[in-house]
Amino acid sequence: MGGAQAAAPPAVARRPAFAEAPRQPRPGAAVNAPAQTRDRPGEVVAGFLATIAIFGSAIGVVTSPVPLTVFGILIALLAAGIGGRHQRLATFAVFFSGACFVVGLAIAIVAGKPIF
Repeated sequence: MGGAQAAAPPAVARRPAFAEAPRQPRPGAAVNAPAQTRDRPGEVVAGFLATIAIFGSAIGVVTSPVPLTVFGILIALLAAGIGGRHQRLATFAVFFSGACFVVGLAIAIVAGKPIF
């Protein structure tokens, strides 16, 4: 009783056993990132056309489905034909415009609205 308490060992910062040592970059190591390239003007136009087709077809669902959605399908096909970096957007625009055509016609027939 009344004895001196044993001193606690000093806290040592330890690295977990599963952590890897940080890697040092080798001098002259090759980088596999692609070089930054600019879009061609045609690719930019294809992106804009696909976007216009999507919004035009969405508007066509609630207004007059036949002229706007058919126009959207044609614009989306033109954007898909141009291709380039926005090819997936143009493909989505084609399918979205076709779906808007079908949905717009169904809504117009059920609601008794004119389709033109």
